[in-house]
Amino acid sequence: MATSSFRRAFLQAVALGLAFAAIAWLSLVFTREVGRVAAVWPANAVLLAVLLRTRTDRDAAMRIAGAFLGNVTANFLTGDTALVALSLSAINVTEASICAFFMFRIVGRDVDLTRSRDLVAFGAVATLLAPVLCGATAAAFLLVHSGASFWATLSIWWPADALGLLIFTPALLIPSDGSGARLLARDLRFRTFGLLLLLTVVLAGVFAQSRFPLLFLVPPVL
Repeated sequence: MATSSFRRAFLQAVALGLAFAAIAWLSLVFTREVGRVAAVWPANAVLLAVLLRTRTDRDAAMRIAGAFLGNVTANFLTGDTALVALSLSAINVTEASICAFFMFRIVGRDVDLTRSRDLVAFGAVATLLAPVLCGATAAAFLLVHSGASFWATLSIWWPADALGLLIFTPALLIPSDGSGARLLARDLRFRTFGLLLLLTVVLAGVFAQSRFPLLFLVPPVL
């Protein structure tokens, strides 16, 4: 029984690592024009959503390790040196881990973003605490390693990671806890699709162009 449980956890960690690698690689490849840091970073949201539904420390550690190796792979594929690949990957998985840790400490193991308390806590942790702390760490590392501007790196890392967490974590959590069925109920269906359409249009308008700085439009819609 224990062996079967370990095998299942290992395979889940491998699958998470592959997903993280693919998402991280796509994020880096399609946003090369803005520099080393992607314009929006959804990969950490995938790890965070998984951690928020993980019940044992062993499984959490295996999934963090899988995501780390996936991120390292993506960084190597985009031409990073070993030091940069390992360092930035460690910062990314630390960011998701910080979010999960503080969410568990504030609201408990049963995280439900449809509750006001949980949503406020998530907004604070995912918007301010984790992305700022880890963004500053990454900016300091890149400053020392390659002379990149600390404030320029932080100004890209912080909103990119915060938006990734805010946009994708709830979208991944809702189907996993059964809330999705309620959103498709007859009395909510029109509002659900209307809001999804609005979010899609705004995200397309923000990220499909680089002429206007429209990132400020995303949080109100979310």
